[in-house]
Amino acid sequence: NSASGDAVAALAKQVESLQKSLERLSAEVSSSTSHSSQAVAQLSAEVRSMHQERAHIDEELLLSVKEVLECLHGEGAASQNHTLPEQPSFSMPAPAPVAAAAVPAVQMPPAPAVQPAVQ
Repeated sequence: NSASGDAVAALAKQVESLQKSLERLSAEVSSSTSHSSQAVAQLSAEVRSMHQERAHIDEELLLSVKEVLECLHGEGAASQNHTLPEQPSFSMPAPAPVAAAAVPAVQMPPAPAVQPAVQ
């Protein structure tokens, strides 16, 4: 009877040890998942910020090009007795979407074409 009691006690110690190991493993997985989620959220915010900066830069470039074209248009009209030079249509390409499984892609609208001012 004491042999079976010893066997039960040994099994109880093994079960207790396995339970503690499982609890440690569960805590590690939970911590790792939390850290991964935080990293994905941070990357998502950084990508969103970069897209906003890119949109702002595209807008500033477009306005600058429009001003240059208007300036050139005015100089050309003055030097050619008000004959309007042909102005090419100009548009900025839309940025490529970011492909990532955990980060949603943000599509930027295409920039409008710059048309010469009619005077």
